[in-house]
Amino acid sequence: LIPPVMIIIIFQTMMIVVCMNEVKSKRYLQTKKYIIILGKAFSYVMIYIVFSVFFLGLLPLIFNLPHYGDFIDISILMIPYLFASSFFALILSSFFTDAEMPLFFIVVMSVPLVFLTGISYPLELMPWHWKILHYLIPVAPATMAFVKLDCMGADLIHIRPEMITLWSQCAVYFIIAVITKKYHPDNYKY
Repeated sequence: LIPPVMIIIIFQTMMIVVCMNEVKSKRYLQTKKYIIILGKAFSYVMIYIVFSVFFLGLLPLIFNLPHYGDFIDISILMIPYLFASSFFALILSSFFTDAEMPLFFIVVMSVPLVFLTGISYPLELMPWHWKILHYLIPVAPATMAFVKLDCMGADLIHIRPEMITLWSQCAVYFIIAVITKKYHPDNYKY
């Protein structure tokens, strides 16, 4: 369970950082919202690329964890995962009114995220509504793909469904993030 938990930790810390930062700064300039969303997502992804290299690249080497995956394949997987997670966090931040609320939300969601990934509980045995939730949260397909790459030694061709899901989430969550930031009531205070 260590590789899935590492991916979940990256997701949860990104959710906490983005949501807390966005709640503290609710002001958006009256320019094109998609440029602001892209800029914010790009800056969060740049920060988390460094964190992911340390967390997924150096920690397994330091602690001699089994590592069968190619680092380039894992890096390619992390690009859509981090973008989908940052867009998802930007959407989620619109619903928080207090900067401490993301901490409580993420802590409560820790155990369900482990089960939603399909690693600790088989995806085939999940009810249909949990399967839908599995495909809506970026951490679930990314965890499945990371386990295939890192623990099973698969190639990028073997994680094609997960990559398609992550890139689709990037597109959909970007559009939803632009819409939520455009029509968010806090935009009209300034």
